[in-house]
Amino acid sequence: TDYDADFGLRFGDCVYLRDTCGERMHYITCRQGDMAFYQTRKHGAICAGDIHFVFTPGEDGVFEAVFTKRISQSGNYHEPAPSFDACVQAAADSFAEWERRLRPRDELDREAIFVLWANTLAPDGLMTLPAVCPGKNHMDRAWCHDGSLVAMALADGLPDLAAKQLLLNFDYIDDDGNLPDAIGGCEMIWNTTKVPLQGFALQYMLEKNPNILTPEQERQFYDVMSRNLQWWLTGREFAPCIWHGNEAGDDNSTSFDRYPAVQSPVLQAELALLSKQLSRLAERLG
Repeated sequence: TDYDADFGLRFGDCVYLRDTCGERMHYITCRQGDMAFYQTRKHGAICAGDIHFVFTPGEDGVFEAVFTKRISQSGNYHEPAPSFDACVQAAADSFAEWERRLRPRDELDREAIFVLWANTLAPDGLMTLPAVCPGKNHMDRAWCHDGSLVAMALADGLPDLAAKQLLLNFDYIDDDGNLPDAIGGCEMIWNTTKVPLQGFALQYMLEKNPNILTPEQERQFYDVMSRNLQWWLTGREFAPCIWHGNEAGDDNSTSFDRYPAVQSPVLQAELALLSKQLSRLAERLG
C-alpha cells in the first residue's frame, strides 16, 4: 500500500504521518498482525520520497490496524483504540439514535439522515462545535449557508446539534461585522462570504421549537447577526450586493456571467427576513 504524505515517523506499533498539504496528521496503529513501514528520504528535501506500508496477517490469518486522523498533535496517540467490531457496533448505535430522533418516513428520508450523520465532525482545531459538513472527502468544512440548512433539517429531532450548526461561524466575526464563508479544522475561508440565511433558518427553527436556543445563544445570535446585517447594508461600496455566485449558494450560476456584482433579490429577501427576526429577538431579550 502506498501513502501520499510528507514524512512518517514510527513509534513502536504506531506510525505518525503528515499529509502533503500540511493540514492534517494521521496515526496508523497495528492491533493484530504486523505492519512494516518504509520511506525514502530525498537529500536536502523537506518531504520524504516514497512511503510504503506492508501489512501481514498474524498466524491466525487476521490483520487489524487503526487509522486516526487529527488536526492537532495533542493527545495520546498510543491510547488503545476500540476493536473493529466495537467500532462497528458504536457506529450502528449512534445512527440508530439519529433515526429514532429524526423519525424517517421512508427510505429516502433514512438515506438523507445517514448522509447528515456520516458527515458529522467532532470539534477540533478551529471548529469549536460539532459540525455537519457537506462531505468528509474534500468538503470537510463548515459553511455558513450549509450550516443554516442543516440546522433546519435537525431542528425537530436534534435541537441542540441544530442550534450549534447555526452558530458555528459566529466566533470568527471580524471587526467590521463580516463572517467567514467557511471554517475547517485548521483554516478559514475569507475570500467570499454567504448571504445571511440565518434569519430565515432561525424563524423556521423557532416554529419547530420555541426554546431551541438557550438565552445565551439567543443573545449571541442577536449580537453577531446585528453586526453582520450592518455589514451587509454598508460594507460594500455601493449597495448590498453579491460579488460572486459562491456567496449566494448559486456557485457557477449564469446569473453572474455578465456582471461581477449582483443586487440579487435573494439577498434583499434574506436581509428583510433577518431584520424581522432580529426585531423579534430584541423583544424576547428585552
